[in-house]
Order: sequence, then structure tokens, then C-alpha cells
Amino acid sequence: MIKAIFYKEWLKIRWAFIALVLASIFAIIYICLDVRQSFEMSGALRNWLQVVLRKNMYYSAFRYIPAVSGIVIGIFQFVPEVSKKRLRLAFHLPVDERKSLFLMELVGITANLIVYLLLAIGLLGFSRMYFPAEIVNSTFITILPWILAGFVGYMATAMIALEPSLLLRIVYAVVSYGFMQLLYAGTFLNQFQHSIGKYGIVTAIYLLTVLFPGYRFRRGAK
Repeated sequence: MIKAIFYKEWLKIRWAFIALVLASIFAIIYICLDVRQSFEMSGALRNWLQVVLRKNMYYSAFRYIPAVSGIVIGIFQFVPEVSKKRLRLAFHLPVDERKSLFLMELVGITANLIVYLLLAIGLLGFSRMYFPAEIVNSTFITILPWILAGFVGYMATAMIALEPSLLLRIVYAVVSYGFMQLLYAGTFLNQFQHSIGKYGIVTAIYLLTVLFPGYRFRRGAK
């Protein structure tokens, strides 16, 4: 039964996932070509100084891809299920509804994680070719909040799709948007160096938030 749930969820998101993977690859290629051209025209020292002194984020194209990925996969995975009332059938399977929701969420989280790893490994691997370790490490710390924002966007989309009440949907959207804005508030390197752990804990708590709207949807609340 668990394998059947995984397969069903994969069928729902597979085309969105493939499109996001391709978009991630193109984004990394774009960043790589842009950095290489800048180094060829201005030299290594000037580019390093722009990153360190002028806070130039050469990887700005990375910024919103995780959030877009999370929201898109959330839409493809949950909106059709809710709008066509197919999700109620899943709750009648011989699997606890909480476990069923977590399994569904696990598929979406795994798909997003693959996209984020592809982005991060590509960006950091390429960065090591042009920048010293200190800049590469700062880049990693800087993009982590953006990756967390992607997970929040995915889980917020799931909550909003499952919630029957329009008022609570608005509340979920406002709270989630506010938290994502905090994750995007960084304007310089290493700004989240000492607080990323706390933001990570709050993001992990979002894993549990799907239970409440899922319970209300199961009971037919309004």
C-alpha cells in the first residue's frame, strides 16, 4: 500500500518535477556562463572584491527557484486531489490518515530536495573553480535560507489546498508569506550564520502543520 501511495504521488508531480530539474540546470548554466564572462573581462581579483566588499551575489538567479519549486510541486500534488475530491478516497485506504498525509508529503519533500541538491551542488561545485573557500562557504550559508523558503512554500501550499475554510487559508498564506519574507531578508553574506539553525527548526515544525487542515478536510469542516 505504501508503494502504491508513493507511485500515485509520483505520477501527479513527475512532469512538474522534470520541468523544475531542467529549469535548475539552465539556471546553473546561466550563472556559470555569467561568472566566467565576468572573470574573463574583469579578472579574478576584481570579482572577489565585488563579492566581499560590495556584497555582490553572483548567484542571484538561484534566489527564488526553491520557492517556485516548492509551490509548483505543492500545486500539482494537492490541488487536483482536493478540487476533484479524490483525496477522500485516500483517507479510506487501510492506512492511518496521518501516515497517509505524511507519505504524500514525503514524496513532495523528496522531489524538492532533489531539485535543491542539484542547484546547490552545481552552484557550489562551480564556485570552487573561481572563488576561494571562504567565499564558497559564505555562498552556502547565504543560499540555505532560500532553500528553507522552498520547503516552507511547499508545505504552505499543501496546507492551503487542504484547508476547507477560506478564512484559515488566508491565515496560512499570510503567516507563511511572512516567514518566507524573513528567510529572504538577508542582504549580505553570512547574515544567517548564527540563526540558520533556529529557522531550520521552525521549518521542520511545518512538517506537522499539514495534519490540522488534513483532519478538517477529512471531517468535511467548513
